Amino acid sequence: MTDTNSFISTKSNLSIKKQVTKTGWKKYDVGSTSSIDYNYRFDLYIRARRLAAIKQSDGDIQEKSPTQVSLKLDNSNTSNMVSNASMGFPKQYLTPSENLPVLSDFGKYDSLLAARPTTSALVIGFDSEWYYPNNSMERIVITWQFSLIWGENLVEFLFIRKKLKYALHLELAIGRILDFLQLPKTDIRKVHKYCSLGELDSLTGIRSENSYALYSEAAAASKLRYTDGKLVHNKQDWKSVTHIPVILLCHAGKADITTLDQHSVYRKEILKFCSEVQGGLISLQPTYIYPSSVDPQYAANRHTYKYAISLSIADTMCHAPAQCKTLRSLGHTIGWEKVELAQNDISEMNVLLKKDPCKYFEYAATDSTVALLYAAALYGYNKKIPVTVTSATAKVMKEIIMNYLKCTNNKEFDLKFRGLTTENHGLVPRSDNKPGYIESQSKEPISREVEIIQIDASHAFHGGYNSCSDIGYFPYETTDYDLQNAYPTAMCLVADVDWDNPIKYKLHHETLTLQSFAVGMGGINPLPLMIAYVTFEFPEDVKYPCIPVNVDGIPIYPRTSSGLNGVFACGPELYLAVRLGAKVYIQDGYVLNTLLHGIEESFSLRQAVYQLVRDRKQAKKDHGKGSLEELILKTMVNSGYGKTAQNVIQKNTWTAFKDEMEDIGCSSITNPVSAAMITSIVRTELLAAQNQCNELGYMTCSVTTDGFISDVPEKTLKMLDLYGIKKFMEKARLYLTDGTDSEIWEAKHKQNDLVNFTTRGNISLYCSQNPYISGNQKYQGVCAHNSTKSGYPSDTYEDRLWLIQQVLGRTGTVNYTTKEWPGFKELVQGKDFSVREITRHIRMDFDMKRKPVRDSFCTKLVTVNNTVYEIANFTTIPFDE
Repeated sequence: MTDTNSFISTKSNLSIKKQVTKTGWKKYDVGSTSSIDYNYRFDLYIRARRLAAIKQSDGDIQEKSPTQVSLKLDNSNTSNMVSNASMGFPKQYLTPSENLPVLSDFGKYDSLLAARPTTSALVIGFDSEWYYPNNSMERIVITWQFSLIWGENLVEFLFIRKKLKYALHLELAIGRILDFLQLPKTDIRKVHKYCSLGELDSLTGIRSENSYALYSEAAAASKLRYTDGKLVHNKQDWKSVTHIPVILLCHAGKADITTLDQHSVYRKEILKFCSEVQGGLISLQPTYIYPSSVDPQYAANRHTYKYAISLSIADTMCHAPAQCKTLRSLGHTIGWEKVELAQNDISEMNVLLKKDPCKYFEYAATDSTVALLYAAALYGYNKKIPVTVTSATAKVMKEIIMNYLKCTNNKEFDLKFRGLTTENHGLVPRSDNKPGYIESQSKEPISREVEIIQIDASHAFHGGYNSCSDIGYFPYETTDYDLQNAYPTAMCLVADVDWDNPIKYKLHHETLTLQSFAVGMGGINPLPLMIAYVTFEFPEDVKYPCIPVNVDGIPIYPRTSSGLNGVFACGPELYLAVRLGAKVYIQDGYVLNTLLHGIEESFSLRQAVYQLVRDRKQAKKDHGKGSLEELILKTMVNSGYGKTAQNVIQKNTWTAFKDEMEDIGCSSITNPVSAAMITSIVRTELLAAQNQCNELGYMTCSVTTDGFISDVPEKTLKMLDLYGIKKFMEKARLYLTDGTDSEIWEAKHKQNDLVNFTTRGNISLYCSQNPYISGNQKYQGVCAHNSTKSGYPSDTYEDRLWLIQQVLGRTGTVNYTTKEWPGFKELVQGKDFSVREITRHIRMDFDMKRKPVRDSFCTKLVTVNNTVYEIANFTTIPFDE
């Protein structure tokens, strides 16, 4: 089959039209220009339905289809809009109808309400369907689907490809959609300008470029020819035209945006304005496109009428909770179920289109509609969508902190919470390959003292604690314990720094003692705002030293700092080190002053996280665990800390526009001191528990971020004082739970068949199908795959069985095959999209972050499905240096 072949026969077209008409679809003219009739290339079907009527219906979605309404194009009205186009885009077009159904109860919760933007935009859900002919790697795109909300209606558009030679381009799709909606067009003759270069500014060194209505005027005013030798350039000056804000919303958009034709000189290369974030494709800033009207009435004379569009790309992958990343899951949370197809239909969508066009249309249109309605449930109908749900979290937390600190503007917030001020650097060359200069600004520490503190805090930031200390088979009861709300609880204990007078007192060439943490009349503060550059040595009998050292970006916990000039550490881990008997020598450091809130210490993060936790608790009570409201609030609660830590340690990402690595930048609430303290508190809790368990003769074999696996009884664990830290954590827990729950530990999994083989690698065969019974309660066992995939549903018995057999039976790496998409960088650089099978080779051996104890090695036998395996059991100690 060559590119010129017809993709859909005339007979098939007639059959499709006849059948889908029964479900509310209507065939429309695609449009044309003076030189192109797009009806030769595509068919266009549109369906408009009252959304409230559909949401009120029960049963199969195809049965809801006949609730069609009429949105007839009125050309006489369009001409009136054109004459006023330069006056701007009327915002009332995007105002949601009062008759639209309420998709979520977000307005009931302060946190979720604050996350909703107030800025309007036309949100267009987008999806595409394709197939791979004869198992080839080259996909053939069949249709492109778009969905939007207009007034009280859900309007769906489906473009069918008729000729393989032609793929749909975004400018045609948006132009045709806006034609249908009768939005304002602009006569390009009104924005056409003649430009020439003017005088050189003696102060800035910048030569002006001026616009004129006539060629002769521009030529006469020219002071210098352009680099191409011309006196005058023809340009379209769109600055006076208000652009229509449009958001193209996808789900895992890497697969769909690449179906669009972006290769012509007249097409915008959308991919180059995107970034890959959290599995989705988004634009960090809007770009501008000017699609032509394809209404023959306005397109007959070489694209005379255009739409001025401010285009953003959004992706629901960036707004989905961790356990709801599939489109099916998103549809379920909002009550708009994804249409199910048999596997052979999915792999042969071209056959399904001809065989059962009604089912094809419903399946295809539902995907773009699920994305559209999910975003509407979160942020409202036709509202600007944040980059990610975590960026929305930062916005919410910032507003709460600003209110708490009584900040009236961003300048005051940056000063009080972050110790930063905005500095102007004058004019610098543009970075977007356009001529001219822009004003350069950056946020800088308000003093040299503050700068040093924040640099040191970034060095003291080490992230979460992950380690494996006992390896092998453990055929007795072990429990996976979690710190309840570990990071939100820690956030409650981090006070704000008084950035105007940050240093309470300096530490210089002195040995830390318990007295170094004394406060008031005989009190001890184990969690001080302290940052220090230290050397250390723990006693040989301390199994779990608590001061981290970064080795190639990975924190390890040696017994001494021998071989190093020193390491940066925070107050909580330094306190624990002293309690464990370590010799800690401070070369330089300081204890920081706390900002006052009235007459008490200021804890703005505590206030921010409290509202999120309170709202999540209420949402869980109102709507149940797993509801959309509860899941989003859970995501926001868990991501708050991450936004304070964003780019504390500089991270780079590849930018398509510049084709180079670029700093990802800080969030609006990034704070190095807070981030370093929060992670230090959580690590210190876990290490204190490990050491006290070890002193009592219990094993803690694996630690992962906010919990550990141990054979310590739950009652015993909850009695540990964590060297004086527990009472502070309990106080924070009481604050978060309105005085109802001080408990910091929670048993998540239990088992008596644990195989623990490396960090983030452990397995039990107990699952929901065959739970472990302990104390009349049912528990699943742990299941951490160490980056492997079995191909079975996660955490099922089959999944666990595959993993344990692979680990115990391995003679080398564990290999698994998975399907992967091309990388974003590959796609931008021209690689065709294809789903490819990749075989991964994963080492399941102990990661050697700690030193195995030779005398502890012994062989254990494990029987799985009547097969006997051998595994080496051993314990470990910290490396000396």
